[in-house]
Amino acid sequence: MVTARGLGAIGFAVIAAAICIGLTVERFRPGANTLGMGLGFIAGGIVMRVVGRRANREAPRHLFCEMRMERWVYVFVPLGLLLTWIGLTASGVIRHL
Repeated sequence: MVTARGLGAIGFAVIAAAICIGLTVERFRPGANTLGMGLGFIAGGIVMRVVGRRANREAPRHLFCEMRMERWVYVFVPLGLLLTWIGLTASGVIRHL
């Protein structure tokens, strides 16, 4: 079940922002939406890490999907790196190995 407690609702904003960045980039450069979403998830993971570490110093009160906010960097950044890699290979910037 998707739940957020305290500042954990920032996780919903990170997901929405990554999707919006991908859709916005698609309007200006067709085919680059995956790259935009990947970069959005990387930035969002870093934001979750910084905000989560500051907010959860005393006690783990700020959770997203029952996991501490600062641990979501380990989900969002690899997902962002994967999407960025797919976007770069699809656009021809990086050749397939």
